Amino acid sequence: MFVADQLLLNLGRMAGFPEPLRFDGRGCARLMFDDRLAVDLECTTDTGCMQVYTVLGTLPVEGREAFFLQLLEANLFVAETAGATLAVDGETNEVVLCRTVELDEIGDGAFVRLIERFVGAAEYWKSRLAP
Repeated sequence: MFVADQLLLNLGRMAGFPEPLRFDGRGCARLMFDDRLAVDLECTTDTGCMQVYTVLGTLPVEGREAFFLQLLEANLFVAETAGATLAVDGETNEVVLCRTVELDEIGDGAFVRLIERFVGAAEYWKSRLAP
């Protein structure tokens, strides 16, 4: 997990965080943006990947077909999601924006840009899906 640890530390430095960013004992970290958007990062040593995700809201009770169509259309060629994917967590009934990061294929600058684009897409979708 050394690559992920270094990416997270460097992200914090480049973003000007006062404290070093670190994963907890389970390989998880949470970044808060404007006290309203939580972006979670999860890393495991066996996959060589990091999962970046955020909960955008809950599924609507009514109008689900149109809602799901909207999510699927946005996923087409990841055109409206900045390279991430809109998904549904069936256990929690939540809409999630998620992205897999291949750790051996990304450097510090690219990781910072990826997080910036991810946050932008998350803010856009959070407001678009708000009731």
